Amino acid sequence: NDTIFHGALDNASGVAKVLVIAEAMGALIKQGRCCNRNIRFLTVTAEEAVLLGSQFYVQSLPQNHDIVAAVNFDGMNIWGKTNDAVGIGSDRSTLGQLLERTAAAEGQTVALDPEPNRALFFRSDQFSFARGGIPAIKLTHGSDYIGKPANYTADVVGKYTRELYHQVGDSFDYIKSQPD
Repeated sequence: NDTIFHGALDNASGVAKVLVIAEAMGALIKQGRCCNRNIRFLTVTAEEAVLLGSQFYVQSLPQNHDIVAAVNFDGMNIWGKTNDAVGIGSDRSTLGQLLERTAAAEGQTVALDPEPNRALFFRSDQFSFARGGIPAIKLTHGSDYIGKPANYTADVVGKYTRELYHQVGDSFDYIKSQPD
């Protein structure tokens, strides 16, 4: 019987996503095809312990730091392709407008936070940045799954949240068992 809380989806897959994006952006920078600004990739710890890692980072920044935005990922969408994306906190800065333009260029829409009563913006690392005056957003999966029934999100994602989120079952085996 496994007793380890692996955190494979939340948040090891989010760390993997950050590493893949960093590698891709690094290749674009080497080719001279990206970026007018410096980009920092950061993975922090102790989110569940009142955002200690991100809070420490933001509080340690010099007064004249050059950070203009923070984008947070807690995990990957492993349940299938969607027609939409969600930007938790997208209504709190101009990052929401940028997200909408970027999503439209990819043929997607941006949905509002589907569970505002859970106050997710205030419970994840982007909040430390926002509290420090840095526009911040958490990008997460949408709910309009392509080719899936209307209740798919409630059934499949809801089951993960109810039964596996922060539990022993959030494992690599669970991730492998999902369609995407």
